[in-house]
Amino acid sequence: MHRPHVTILGMQGVGKTTVGHIVAERAGLDHLDGDAALTALTGKTAGELAAAEGVPALHELEIELATAALESDEPAVVTPAASVLDDETVIDLIRRRSRLVVVLEAESSVLASRVEPDDHRREMTANELARRWASRRPTAVSIADLLLDATNEPTTLAESIASIRSC
Repeated sequence: MHRPHVTILGMQGVGKTTVGHIVAERAGLDHLDGDAALTALTGKTAGELAAAEGVPALHELEIELATAALESDEPAVVTPAASVLDDETVIDLIRRRSRLVVVLEAESSVLASRVEPDDHRREMTANELARRWASRRPTAVSIADLLLDATNEPTTLAESIASIRSC
């Protein structure tokens, strides 16, 4: 089975995009980021889409974009939205199409502090982030090859990921 991707999972604000970019650059891989793909496709940020069309519509689109990224045969670092952890089809794709699955974690208060007003993300309180991660974390951990503390510097996290032989 062809497993071309390094997939980095975690809640919003955990640093998936930043760490994914560093890993991709160092490994000479494309970086398929869920937020960037969403904006490129719709011209809107996740926050704008959630406000205009509702959170369920946003999550549906995030699932479609993650599916397309994971189905690509070109090796890449894939950083999908956390909402994809609610979809069994995407979870199965992550298992089948990722040579390495990394989960970045941090306390919800840290994540909430990283999301600025007018940021591209959908605004969520620390309590909402904690509640959503509590429901998604068991799935993420069950498919993870590596769990990392996202309070570390992005370059340190990228080095940890790059040190895994399969990367």
